[in-house]
Amino acid sequence: MNPQTQDRQSETRSDGLLDSFTKESRRILFALFIQPQLLLPLALNSWKRALKTVVAALLLCALLLTFHHGSRLYRGMIDWAGWFEDRIGQLTIEPHEISWQKPARLPATFWKDSYRVDFVDKEADSDEIKTYQEGRHGVWISPETVYWWSKNRDREIIKRPLWKEGKILNQLKISSLGVEKKVLGEDEIVPLLRRWTWAAGFPALFVGVSFHLTFLYFFYTMIFTAVPFVIRGSLRNYGFKGVHGFYLYVGVPPLLIASIYNLLPLPWLDFNALFLLGFFLFLVFISLQTARSGGSQSGESS
Repeated sequence: MNPQTQDRQSETRSDGLLDSFTKESRRILFALFIQPQLLLPLALNSWKRALKTVVAALLLCALLLTFHHGSRLYRGMIDWAGWFEDRIGQLTIEPHEISWQKPARLPATFWKDSYRVDFVDKEADSDEIKTYQEGRHGVWISPETVYWWSKNRDREIIKRPLWKEGKILNQLKISSLGVEKKVLGEDEIVPLLRRWTWAAGFPALFVGVSFHLTFLYFFYTMIFTAVPFVIRGSLRNYGFKGVHGFYLYVGVPPLLIASIYNLLPLPWLDFNALFLLGFFLFLVFISLQTARSGGSQSGESS
């Protein structure tokens, strides 16, 4: 066969696949946002297509939330890193210990905005944080342990380890990053934090956000899927895959709305509550649309 003919045939097949994909995507978007009563037939047609739609929506929302919250955390971390550069001078990082050039006389207390920052020696006991009267949150720094602490509504102090026993956030060993001994000059802390944030911070945040969204999504869709089989509702006649595919589709608009809401500085509802509320309201909307279309078809037939 002529090579040119083969190229034309492959291009034709590619164009056909792309055209089919575009049409199917338009059908799904049309059903999701304009005629949701079509979601059940779509789910019965292909459970895998419903799953692919959900995966695409989850990845999109995870990217949006990671970029939004990660950028805010990044700005805060760089601001704190610059402040620490001015206060401690040279910083030495070892697998199980950190040390600083200043302040030389310990203990020493500083304030960063409304945060209390305490530098203490190796022998200090972190329980002394419970005696602090000033401030509602802060950082307690010793050569072997760094705690973030805050007071709850009952003024009880809650401690969270940022660095303990050579682990960052009690999870990531500093030695696993290939650090045996790192000496950072006064102007090297911020650049190092920038590199670590882009290399590990944002990917780790994306993985965490993706896991949270995926668990939330499939937890609720599985609960709703089980309901028709428990109460012996009419939906169970479509089989598990059909019912589950339907609820997979149903969760996409609430997921997008909850994600966009989470990007805005709005109070009241957290992500989980808004997603569950949106899921329930969208089900009610689908029921009303289905009843309305069924009623109009009955009227036309009569």
